[in-house]
Amino acid sequence: GGEEIILEGPGILGRWHIAPKGLPQSFVSEREDNRALFPRGVDVVLVAGSRVMALPRTTVLSRKSEMEAN
Repeated sequence: GGEEIILEGPGILGRWHIAPKGLPQSFVSEREDNRALFPRGVDVVLVAGSRVMALPRTTVLSRKSEMEAN
């Protein structure tokens, strides 16, 4: 229900598209800053009811609009 985010990286076959609600507009850029700290940094777990998605710091996030620009 939110803005579409594209996930890529280790453990992800191809690309995954998600559209979570409630994330701040700066979420994707903050995650990119977090990835730059590797191996330090923070992993994120998104929870919605009984659904759980883990985003390790190695996951690359981008917005659909950014992908279309490239």
